[in-house]
Amino acid sequence: KISKVLCAWTSGTTYHGRVRQAKQKVADRFSQGKKALTDSNHLLLKECIEILDLIATHISKHVPDARKRSQELRQCAINSFLELCKKAQTVLQTPQKIKFQGDMFSDYRGYVLHVKCVMASNECKKALSLTNQLLHDALVGDIIDVRSLLDSFTFNKVKAKLQQARKFGGFLADRCTILSEEIKLCQDVDFEDRWLNKIFDLCQMYFSQGRSFGSVKSLAILELPTNASEKDVKAAYRKLAKKYHPDKTQTDETSPMFGRVAEAKDAILQAISSRQDAERPFSSLINGIFPSLRQE
Repeated sequence: KISKVLCAWTSGTTYHGRVRQAKQKVADRFSQGKKALTDSNHLLLKECIEILDLIATHISKHVPDARKRSQELRQCAINSFLELCKKAQTVLQTPQKIKFQGDMFSDYRGYVLHVKCVMASNECKKALSLTNQLLHDALVGDIIDVRSLLDSFTFNKVKAKLQQARKFGGFLADRCTILSEEIKLCQDVDFEDRWLNKIFDLCQMYFSQGRSFGSVKSLAILELPTNASEKDVKAAYRKLAKKYHPDKTQTDETSPMFGRVAEAKDAILQAISSRQDAERPFSSLINGIFPSLRQE
């Protein structure tokens, strides 16, 4: 799509005709980018910014609005991410922290991995790190509460807290641990956050049951959570193998990625086959105290 922009510029019948086409392209891509922000379509937003940058780089003398629109769209993306982080930080400091799961986390992940200008902003990096710290602190709070309530021997309170802690901790174990690895694999992102690393350590300690933490890099390549099943792995492999197959797409990264996808699939399937049946998170703590809780 990017190459088509330059082809259109060189194939116009007249100079003024080419300028009109380029100006229309700028207007269209800016409009699409704004809508992509509203729709949380991060890949389309990335594409729109890249095309506006391309036009600004090569023909800004003829289409001066391109650079202005690119900068405006970048700032809109940055502002949108900062607002998302504020909402997440507020939610994570309430008993309703599980609301971060779902659309909010999907949006959060999309900005970090796909919208380059967001992770080029120091302000956004600080907001990301603070949000991850609050995720970590919320998980630590749940673990402390479970231990404290176990000491009090209050059945109903322990049961409710276990359900809450397992749900929130399971979400972090399945999604945030993979996000940490996806950031490391992303060429457009130069960022490593100690709070994501701390979350990974806690999840590995308390939520390893039924999860393949030893294969996080492979899981990140296939865009799968740590609790992915054999069926999930095979479906993800088919999708990505088709996307990166050398016969379908000829790019510099096609062949290496096709091989990496196959290797990731094999590694995860091997890890799944060696998984051992285990009790649910915190079961070792309640063993011998409330046996019936382990069935909840």
